[in-house]
Amino acid sequence: MVGILNAPRGTRLYKRVVKEGRLLEDISGDNTDFTTNIIPKMGFEKLNNGYRKVISGIYSPKPYHTICLY
Repeated sequence: MVGILNAPRGTRLYKRVVKEGRLLEDISGDNTDFTTNIIPKMGFEKLNNGYRKVISGIYSPKPYHTICLY
């Protein structure tokens, strides 16, 4: 399962993004819904495009067929 990074309350990451002013809101609990509670330094568009690329790559037929051959 692949999801976009979120900062759960009480974690060091949460504290860091609060300090940096990059916290948006509490997390949804669904790490595959294309949301994050962190303002990414790379920008939302680049983050979402990269996430879509990863998802389309790992869930495409080629990786599954490669795994089944072993």
